[in-house]
Amino acid sequence: MNPRLQRAQAVLRKTHMLPLVEYIRYLGKQCRLLTKNLAFKRAHPNVALPPAHLAFDAYGSNNWMSYWKEGKLVASWVVDKLSEHKENCKTVLEWGCGPGRVIRHIPSLLQDLDCFGTDYNQESILWCSDNIPGIRFAENNLLPPLPFAENMFDAVYAISVVTHLSEQCCLHWMDELYRVLKPNGLLLIWTNGDRISQLILPEEKAEYDLGHFVVRSRYEEGKKMFLSFHPPEWVHSRLLQHFDILCHYSEECPGSQDVWAARVVKQDLSNNLAGGNA
Repeated sequence: MNPRLQRAQAVLRKTHMLPLVEYIRYLGKQCRLLTKNLAFKRAHPNVALPPAHLAFDAYGSNNWMSYWKEGKLVASWVVDKLSEHKENCKTVLEWGCGPGRVIRHIPSLLQDLDCFGTDYNQESILWCSDNIPGIRFAENNLLPPLPFAENMFDAVYAISVVTHLSEQCCLHWMDELYRVLKPNGLLLIWTNGDRISQLILPEEKAEYDLGHFVVRSRYEEGKKMFLSFHPPEWVHSRLLQHFDILCHYSEECPGSQDVWAARVVKQDLSNNLAGGNA
């Protein structure tokens, strides 16, 4: 991001003008993309597309070609990493699925899959439920819990979700994802890490380099303009402190964010009790 643009954005954030400017940006993109989006719809008449404002709210873009192509690309990458780290992955949750850009492609890439998606935007969940078959969708709130039982999922992935949450909210959600994952379950989670930290404001970078969680607030939490940044030290010591970290992906993953693969390690109490009684 351009440093001058970041400074302007910081002023808008402080003066609470950022929501208005974001809405104007959305209208401008709608106008500029009109021809391209109509061409995509003509070429893909069977592709259900979400309302443009939902796509912009989730991704900062209402370009339907990007929505479709990037969704396929990321879905393929997710499935590749699920297969790499987890055998027999049969129950998968996308936490923070938005209007379905990625999750809609997952069932066609994994066989015999029970696929779930949740989001705190009720309108996105209603649209997904009505337009994306073969996946079970549910609404969640800004804070846990999820409407699922303990030890339900083989894998959970979360694309750019903690990147829009406060520190305490992130930590509450890590406890919840730990709860719903099976023993040895896999978590794939996207963070704003070292790659994107080179583009943040100098005062933010100073905090980041000290290993501190950095947040840009003064915006509705959970929305794309509420931003947080996550040094690797913080990810290890706080975000994934209850997980076994398997891999940290940076340059080799799509987009500008980092991705962490981590495994749930849960104690088998029944075995412990059996051993204690022996």
